[in-house]
Amino acid sequence: MKIMNLPRTVSLMLSLWLVASLADAIPLSNTNNQHNFSNTASNINPTTVRPHPRADLKANGGTTEICIFCHTPHNASPQSSLWNRPDPASMGSFPVYGGQLVIKGSFNVADATLHSQYNSATFPYPNGASKLCLSCHDGITAIGTVLDGTAFNMINASNINAMGDPRLAINLATSHPISFVYDSQVLSDISQVKPGEYQLPTLVDVPLDGQKRMQCTTCHDPHEDTREAEGLPFWRHTTPAVVNGEFVEVCNDCHLSGMAGKLGDMHNDL
Repeated sequence: MKIMNLPRTVSLMLSLWLVASLADAIPLSNTNNQHNFSNTASNINPTTVRPHPRADLKANGGTTEICIFCHTPHNASPQSSLWNRPDPASMGSFPVYGGQLVIKGSFNVADATLHSQYNSATFPYPNGASKLCLSCHDGITAIGTVLDGTAFNMINASNINAMGDPRLAINLATSHPISFVYDSQVLSDISQVKPGEYQLPTLVDVPLDGQKRMQCTTCHDPHEDTREAEGLPFWRHTTPAVVNGEFVEVCNDCHLSGMAGKLGDMHNDL
């Protein structure tokens, strides 16, 4: 359907919506997007004023390509669409969420542990999209290394640890739990010990994955950087704005106890 065939008022409204949507996020093609690691990317993170990792000139073993750091059209990994990253270097040694959590048995609810498949043989931890995110955010795997073993020469950092920025290496023991099934059965199990405190997510832009698992991508979109517009990096839910910020609305989409919505120390106040 072409915009030019729409009534003028509808076309104008759609155009204004597109402009507003684009204003909320920095697309991956923008040199300031923090997941743009091509040679054309900004040398300094404009928000943190830290050196931003980017590829060297093509003649020096770098690249001007943007998508190649995560995607390839040929010989991709079956883990995700055209995926071009090796598994996290520390796979198998990620710390499990360290706080009290019904789904891992902290409240003696065996069914919740079983039904959520949290760190199980069926769904080893981490899994799904979260595992893909951690192929960079494990703090070890080099940003410039892709699936076929090619290692692009990078400026500012050969791997994430060299950045000296703790936000780029995620400690899962102090982060919101991920990679667990969250369906009506798990909600019923949790409600046995925490009645009236949780619900299944209702916001269409706060999705569980295809197997009803909560992942990093439930709250974050790796392509659209919203840090400058929303104060949160790669945040999925950007509309409508609420009094205390969009993160509160996302937290309260599952949490009903009034304890959610504390941004504080990254993910650890949930």
